[in-house]
Amino acid sequence: MEKIEAFIENHIVDIVCITAFIFFVLGCWCLYTANRTVNEYSDVHESVERAESGIDRAESGARSAQAEIKNAEVHVKRADETAGKLAKRTKRNAEELDECQHIADRMSERSERIEGIIADIEQSNKSSGT
Repeated sequence: MEKIEAFIENHIVDIVCITAFIFFVLGCWCLYTANRTVNEYSDVHESVERAESGIDRAESGARSAQAEIKNAEVHVKRADETAGKLAKRTKRNAEELDECQHIADRMSERSERIEGIIADIEQSNKSSGT
């Protein structure tokens, strides 16, 4: 035991320096790990915030796309109704045009008959001398 006490008395400065150095290293290591944990937590927190903002932007884009789809559906429905009305009007106009053509054909036939009658009257007037 005396040897140990003598060793400690002779090397007390070395023991204190080594102990201080060990505590210094342990303290630095504790600060490093604590700081690293805080930095990792803030990185995770920032990543979560970025993911949440990305989700918010995606939801906003989806709502905007849904609104545009509804708007497009309204326009397509309106265009479909207009196309139906135009088809009916075109059909009605085609029927009226056919009827007008039929009337023009009948008038042309009448005109030919009247011209024939006038030609016959003129012929009979020339033969009777009037």
